[in-house]
Amino acid sequence: MKEIFLTHGSVYLRFSILGLILAILLGIPYDLNIIREPVYFIFAALLLGLGFSCLWQSSNQESKKKHYLHFLSYLSGRLSMGVSLERALYESVEPLAKELGQHQLLIRALRSLRSNLNAQMALDDVLQLFSEKMNLPVCTEDMRLLSLMARAGGKIEDFINQRQRSLATQMSIQADVATEYKGKS
Repeated sequence: MKEIFLTHGSVYLRFSILGLILAILLGIPYDLNIIREPVYFIFAALLLGLGFSCLWQSSNQESKKKHYLHFLSYLSGRLSMGVSLERALYESVEPLAKELGQHQLLIRALRSLRSNLNAQMALDDVLQLFSEKMNLPVCTEDMRLLSLMARAGGKIEDFINQRQRSLATQMSIQADVATEYKGKS
Protein backbone atom coordinates (compact mmCIF):
# COMPACT_ATOMS: atom_id res chain seq x y z
CA MET A 1 0.00 0.00 0.00
CA LYS A 2 2.88 2.34 0.82
CA GLU A 3 4.37 1.72 -2.65
CA ILE A 4 1.07 2.54 -4.36
CA PHE A 5 0.69 5.74 -2.36
CA LEU A 6 4.24 6.88 -3.10
CA THR A 7 4.11 6.17 -6.84
CA HIS A 8 0.50 7.11 -7.51
CA GLY A 9 -0.43 9.19 -4.46
CA SER A 10 -2.70 11.67 -6.22
CA VAL A 11 -4.54 8.89 -8.04
CA TYR A 12 -4.97 6.98 -4.77
CA LEU A 13 -6.23 10.13 -3.06
CA ARG A 14 -8.74 10.80 -5.84
CA PHE A 15 -10.01 7.25 -5.75
CA SER A 16 -10.22 7.36 -1.94
CA ILE A 17 -12.39 10.47 -2.15
CA LEU A 18 -14.52 8.70 -4.74
CA GLY A 19 -14.63 5.72 -2.36
CA LEU A 20 -15.80 7.97 0.48
CA ILE A 21 -18.59 9.36 -1.70
CA LEU A 22 -19.60 5.83 -2.70
CA ALA A 23 -19.52 4.67 0.92
CA ILE A 24 -21.76 7.57 1.94
CA LEU A 25 -24.18 6.85 -0.90
CA LEU A 26 -24.21 3.13 -0.13
CA GLY A 27 -24.72 3.87 3.55
CA ILE A 28 -27.89 5.93 2.98
CA PRO A 29 -30.28 2.94 2.62
CA TYR A 30 -28.81 1.39 5.78
CA ASP A 31 -29.21 4.60 7.75
CA LEU A 32 -25.46 4.93 8.32
CA ASN A 33 -24.30 8.40 9.27
CA ILE A 34 -20.76 9.67 8.65
CA ILE A 35 -20.88 11.65 11.91
CA ARG A 36 -21.82 8.65 14.08
CA GLU A 37 -19.69 6.01 12.35
CA PRO A 38 -16.69 7.75 10.75
CA VAL A 39 -14.42 4.69 11.07
CA TYR A 40 -16.66 2.68 8.75
CA PHE A 41 -16.60 5.39 6.11
CA ILE A 42 -12.86 6.01 6.35
CA PHE A 43 -12.15 2.27 6.12
CA ALA A 44 -14.52 1.90 3.15
CA ALA A 45 -12.99 4.92 1.41
CA LEU A 46 -9.44 3.62 1.84
CA LEU A 47 -10.40 0.13 0.71
CA LEU A 48 -12.30 1.36 -2.33
CA GLY A 49 -9.49 3.81 -3.11
CA LEU A 50 -6.95 0.99 -3.01
CA GLY A 51 -9.09 -1.23 -5.23
CA PHE A 52 -9.81 1.47 -7.79
CA SER A 53 -6.20 2.65 -7.94
CA CYS A 54 -4.92 -0.93 -8.43
CA LEU A 55 -7.48 -1.44 -11.19
CA TRP A 56 -6.50 1.86 -12.83
CA GLN A 57 -2.79 1.07 -12.54
CA SER A 58 -3.29 -2.36 -14.12
CA SER A 59 -5.24 -1.00 -17.08
CA ASN A 60 -2.74 1.86 -17.44
CA GLN A 61 0.16 -0.62 -17.63
CA GLU A 62 -1.63 -2.64 -20.32
CA SER A 63 -2.33 0.51 -22.32
CA LYS A 64 1.32 1.58 -22.08
CA LYS A 65 2.40 -1.88 -23.19
CA LYS A 66 0.13 -1.74 -26.26
CA HIS A 67 1.47 1.68 -27.20
CA TYR A 68 5.02 0.48 -26.70
CA LEU A 69 4.28 -2.45 -29.04
CA HIS A 70 3.15 0.06 -31.70
CA PHE A 71 6.40 1.94 -31.17
CA LEU A 72 8.48 -1.22 -31.61
CA SER A 73 6.53 -2.10 -34.74
CA TYR A 74 7.16 1.36 -36.21
CA LEU A 75 10.84 1.21 -35.28
CA SER A 76 11.16 -2.25 -36.82
CA GLY A 77 9.65 -1.05 -40.08
CA ARG A 78 11.88 2.00 -40.29
CA LEU A 79 15.04 0.04 -39.49
CA SER A 80 14.18 -2.57 -42.13
CA MET A 81 14.04 0.28 -44.67
CA GLY A 82 17.66 1.14 -43.86
CA VAL A 83 17.02 4.20 -41.67
CA SER A 84 19.49 4.67 -38.81
CA LEU A 85 18.32 4.11 -35.23
CA GLU A 86 18.68 7.78 -34.27
CA ARG A 87 16.76 8.91 -37.35
CA ALA A 88 13.99 6.35 -36.77
CA LEU A 89 13.65 7.48 -33.16
CA TYR A 90 13.65 11.13 -34.18
CA GLU A 91 10.97 10.66 -36.86
CA SER A 92 8.68 8.45 -34.77
CA VAL A 93 6.70 11.23 -33.06
CA GLU A 94 4.34 12.36 -35.84
CA PRO A 95 3.28 8.97 -37.26
CA LEU A 96 2.68 7.50 -33.81
CA ALA A 97 0.89 10.65 -32.62
CA LYS A 98 -1.51 10.33 -35.56
CA GLU A 99 -2.09 6.67 -34.76
CA LEU A 100 -2.30 6.80 -30.96
CA GLY A 101 -3.29 10.38 -30.17
CA GLN A 102 -1.34 13.48 -29.18
CA HIS A 103 -1.70 13.18 -25.40
CA GLN A 104 -0.46 9.65 -24.79
CA LEU A 105 2.46 9.02 -22.47
CA LEU A 106 4.43 7.39 -25.29
CA ILE A 107 4.09 10.50 -27.46
CA ARG A 108 5.20 12.79 -24.63
CA ALA A 109 8.19 10.51 -24.00
CA LEU A 110 9.04 10.50 -27.72
CA ARG A 111 8.85 14.31 -27.86
CA SER A 112 11.26 14.46 -24.96
CA LEU A 113 13.48 11.92 -26.73
CA ARG A 114 13.46 14.08 -29.85
CA SER A 115 14.42 17.22 -27.94
CA ASN A 116 17.23 15.29 -26.23
CA LEU A 117 18.49 14.13 -29.63
CA ASN A 118 18.31 17.75 -30.83
CA ALA A 119 20.42 18.73 -27.84
CA GLN A 120 22.94 16.12 -29.04
CA MET A 121 22.80 14.03 -25.89
CA ALA A 122 24.47 10.63 -26.00
CA LEU A 123 22.17 7.88 -27.28
CA ASP A 124 22.61 5.89 -24.04
CA ASP A 125 21.33 8.82 -21.98
CA VAL A 126 18.49 9.52 -24.40
CA LEU A 127 17.29 5.91 -24.26
CA GLN A 128 17.59 5.81 -20.47
CA LEU A 129 15.51 8.98 -20.07
CA PHE A 130 12.93 7.60 -22.50
CA SER A 131 12.60 4.38 -20.51
CA GLU A 132 12.28 6.33 -17.25
CA LYS A 133 9.45 8.42 -18.71
CA MET A 134 7.68 5.30 -19.97
CA ASN A 135 8.00 3.59 -16.57
CA LEU A 136 7.45 0.18 -18.13
CA PRO A 137 9.72 -2.73 -17.13
CA VAL A 138 9.87 -4.23 -20.63
CA CYS A 139 10.79 -0.84 -22.09
CA THR A 140 13.50 -0.27 -19.50
CA GLU A 141 15.08 -3.63 -20.29
CA ASP A 142 14.79 -3.13 -24.05
CA MET A 143 16.34 0.34 -23.97
CA ARG A 144 19.20 -0.88 -21.80
CA LEU A 145 19.92 -3.72 -24.24
CA LEU A 146 19.43 -1.45 -27.24
CA SER A 147 21.99 1.03 -25.96
CA LEU A 148 24.46 -1.82 -25.35
CA MET A 149 23.89 -3.17 -28.86
CA ALA A 150 24.22 0.28 -30.44
CA ARG A 151 27.50 0.79 -28.61
CA ALA A 152 28.83 -2.65 -29.57
CA GLY A 153 27.64 -2.47 -33.17
CA GLY A 154 25.11 -5.30 -32.84
CA LYS A 155 22.27 -6.11 -35.21
CA ILE A 156 19.75 -3.59 -33.92
CA GLU A 157 17.13 -4.38 -36.57
CA ASP A 158 17.08 -8.08 -35.63
CA PHE A 159 16.88 -7.22 -31.93
CA ILE A 160 13.92 -4.86 -32.43
CA ASN A 161 12.12 -7.42 -34.63
CA GLN A 162 12.63 -10.14 -32.04
CA ARG A 163 11.48 -7.93 -29.13
CA GLN A 164 8.42 -6.79 -31.07
CA ARG A 165 7.41 -10.39 -31.88
CA SER A 166 8.14 -11.49 -28.32
CA LEU A 167 6.03 -8.73 -26.76
CA ALA A 168 3.17 -9.33 -29.21
CA THR A 169 3.21 -13.05 -28.38
CA GLN A 170 3.34 -12.36 -24.65
CA MET A 171 0.39 -9.96 -24.83
CA SER A 172 -1.58 -12.42 -26.96
CA ILE A 173 -0.98 -15.23 -24.46
CA GLN A 174 -1.98 -12.97 -21.56
CA ALA A 175 -5.19 -12.03 -23.38
CA ASP A 176 -5.95 -15.71 -24.06
CA VAL A 177 -5.36 -16.62 -20.41
CA ALA A 178 -7.58 -13.74 -19.25
CA THR A 179 -10.32 -14.88 -21.65
CA GLU A 180 -10.05 -18.47 -20.41
CA TYR A 181 -10.14 -17.29 -16.81
CA LYS A 182 -13.25 -15.18 -17.44
CA GLY A 183 -14.88 -18.11 -19.22
CA LYS A 184 -14.39 -20.37 -16.20
CA SER A 185 -15.75 -17.82 -13.72
